[in-house]
Amino acid sequence: MKRAIVAALAAVVMASLAACDPYGPSGQTDAVDIDVVVNTDGSTTAQVFLDDSAARSDAQLLTWGHAIGTRLFPAATSLAVRVEPNGAGYPFAVIDAPDVYEPGPHPRVSLDTRDAVAWILAQDATLVDVYVSAPGVPLTSSWEPSRGQDVAEWAWMDVSDATDAPVGVVVMSPEPWLGLLAVTLTALGAAVLVGAFVALRRRHRAVAIALAGAALVTSLAVLLRGGANLPDNLGVAGVASNAWVQVAAIVTALAVLEIPAACTIVAAAVSQRPPSTHRFVPAPGWPTPPAGWRPPPRWQPDPSWPAAPAGWKFYAEPTEKPADGPTPSS
Repeated sequence: MKRAIVAALAAVVMASLAACDPYGPSGQTDAVDIDVVVNTDGSTTAQVFLDDSAARSDAQLLTWGHAIGTRLFPAATSLAVRVEPNGAGYPFAVIDAPDVYEPGPHPRVSLDTRDAVAWILAQDATLVDVYVSAPGVPLTSSWEPSRGQDVAEWAWMDVSDATDAPVGVVVMSPEPWLGLLAVTLTALGAAVLVGAFVALRRRHRAVAIALAGAALVTSLAVLLRGGANLPDNLGVAGVASNAWVQVAAIVTALAVLEIPAACTIVAAAVSQRPPSTHRFVPAPGWPTPPAGWRPPPRWQPDPSWPAAPAGWKFYAEPTEKPADGPTPSS
């Protein structure tokens, strides 16, 4: 049973790792991708991918990063540009802009990509793809060209004219209690799963099923409400630092692992045989054990006791209560 739980958890972890391949080329020659990510601490990060057939040096990537960053975030107090080697994928430029918005009840983020896209197209690029994502909190947005208003991710593909580049405003309305509730429920689910595992080992089938079922319900509640994105509410509202938001997100992500673990425990408990109600019947001349006593594993009778008659049945239905007596020595 322990092996089954480990195997189920390993399968989930391996599936998650399989999705973490390095970024590669988009397949579109002479295209540039801009991926703008609004963070939970008031900062914004932009990644610039130059997915063409020519090799890009670090110096070229840094030049592009500075030029695009100053145009994307003209009001930023400072910009930090670096090159991400990206393992086996193409390297790309990363632009970090602090203090783009002030965390609080209703922070507002304005973004105008037209100047940055115009500069990119002037460098002989023919197409630009623009992606924007915001924290997983309740929000409203207004974009030109128009996109969804209450989603947290937007995309404009194959932009060939700067006048078609996105301009918009995102207004976030974080709910910190959602983040706190997600962390609490996930931690509670983990504790309940430990109790379910202990109950299963002790063959308390009903208790194990009930506890595992409770853990399953709490995990599903967290995932259906937003999963690991829920702690974003803590950062955007300004009640937790970015480091604590990341820790909370890791804890909340465990809800994904709790579901297969709970299902495995329920399945093991259902298939587990209930404890036998038969009572032990000592052979003639053996001491009479106390009521309910059963030989422990690998128990052997005392060699000084008389041998049991051939075909002696050591277990019988509990039709009568045996008399109390000394317990056979183990």
